[in-house]
Amino acid sequence: MTVQMTNRGSLLMWVTELPVRSFTRNGSRPMRSRGERLVALAAKAFRLSPEAMTDARRFARQTQARAAVVWALRQNEPVMSFESIAALLGRTDHGTARHLLQRAEDLRAADPDFRAITEYLSAQP
Repeated sequence: MTVQMTNRGSLLMWVTELPVRSFTRNGSRPMRSRGERLVALAAKAFRLSPEAMTDARRFARQTQARAAVVWALRQNEPVMSFESIAALLGRTDHGTARHLLQRAEDLRAADPDFRAITEYLSAQP
């Protein structure tokens, strides 16, 4: 899959070429859940460490990456609760996941790069 990028930079970089099966948790076993794979891919796309996806900081890139994960999960796993999504991102309140979903919708409408990343994440198995 090739994604056209705008002139604002290349957030996707090499993410579209990255095999999902290469990710491991703590170097031991392959990641099993779709959510874990999406968190790892979003971290790569936004140039973050996987740990940054679940820590308490709220820098713009971290927030955008988390929002992308929430949007992709809600598109493909609509039965997954907001509580489960929040827990995947290291949060305790389901309201955080709901807010991130709204933020993702707003970003998708305004930012073609973010839209491309979320479409790529949504297409992952």
